[in-house]
Amino acid sequence: MEGGGAESSENTACQQPHQADISLPFENESFEIITMLAVIEHLSNPIAMLREIERLLVPNGILLLTAPSHAAKPVLEFLSYKLHIIDEREIRDHKRYYNKRDFIEFLAQVPKLKLIQHNYFQCGMNNFLKAQKC
Repeated sequence: MEGGGAESSENTACQQPHQADISLPFENESFEIITMLAVIEHLSNPIAMLREIERLLVPNGILLLTAPSHAAKPVLEFLSYKLHIIDEREIRDHKRYYNKRDFIEFLAQVPKLKLIQHNYFQCGMNNFLKAQKC
């Protein structure tokens, strides 16, 4: 029974960053640049996080973000589930995969963040996004 309780605490602790993706402990307009590298695909509410980033960026501040594309899903699952090169827990934790249109739709819901640049890299497996707070 003790092991089960500890495991439950660990699972809750691991999930907290994903559930607490709305309010970060920083003052408004605290950052000139925010990076989210391979993070957004793990969040249950990515739009709430983008709104929080909007709050935290100074005017003209920059968001740099990477996320796996839709094309990456079968490749990552193969590398994880069949070849065991990537930790299965990490791949199971992906809430979704993205393309440019997804980011355009998300940013339309965050009025002050404007898409400046989007590129695919690593043979189209990942997105790179640069947005600016206006």
